[in-house]
Amino acid sequence: MIQGLVLSPLIGALLGVLFSGLSSSPSQTVPVTIIKTREVYREKVIKEYSGERPKRQSDNDDGLGWLCLLCLGALFILWKYAIHAEQIQYYIGSSILTILSFSVVTMMISYFKGHFTSQEWWLYTVAPVGILMACVYVLNLAKNSFDSRITEVAMNNSFMGFYLEDLSDYGKVYMLVHVFGVVFLVIVVALTGLSLLFYLSLMNQRSYSSIQRFWRWMARITSFFSGSGWLVLAIICLVLSYLGIHPNMAAAWIM
Repeated sequence: MIQGLVLSPLIGALLGVLFSGLSSSPSQTVPVTIIKTREVYREKVIKEYSGERPKRQSDNDDGLGWLCLLCLGALFILWKYAIHAEQIQYYIGSSILTILSFSVVTMMISYFKGHFTSQEWWLYTVAPVGILMACVYVLNLAKNSFDSRITEVAMNNSFMGFYLEDLSDYGKVYMLVHVFGVVFLVIVVALTGLSLLFYLSLMNQRSYSSIQRFWRWMARITSFFSGSGWLVLAIICLVLSYLGIHPNMAAAWIM
């Protein structure tokens, strides 16, 4: 695992050099701000589609049956997380370090190539770095607050018995909000990584490259990150993640 944590930043740095280094410095005629760049991109690429999608009529599903199935699925996920918590946290940590190093290298290369022609361009590289550093803190909190004895108990019991019999009332609430906190943390990491891809796609619209079509396609599928909504959503999810993972926050409030 230590080897993986060392390789993750190196991989992220190499990816940052690869994708950022392939772009040329912006010419004098390209848009200066992100807003202008988005407008030019929309004129070239985005198409409007009209018409309504056909609505599917749902079958006569038994609501109570689906609810029971959902509850059983949730118990199974909690049980699996309890067993594989260390591995899950390791992979999340590796992803954070990879994207963090990718973001730092991308920011450095963008600066030296003169891509930061307005404050908006800085936002797409500085904000991910700050958010990912906060993710490192929250993940470390998740590791320190999760008792290894929970893993031992989960491994020696079924998913039903683990949650319904082995855990105390506080333990049941703690496991539920803790896993929700980890899910929100994963969402934050994913949002940050996708925002960096959107930044790279816009950056590569400002200069010609052999893979121009690829970057246009990438800009289209990541267009959600064209505004500040992704940043607000990421901050909200990060706060919810912290509240769920901290043992003295959501779990204590509910109890």
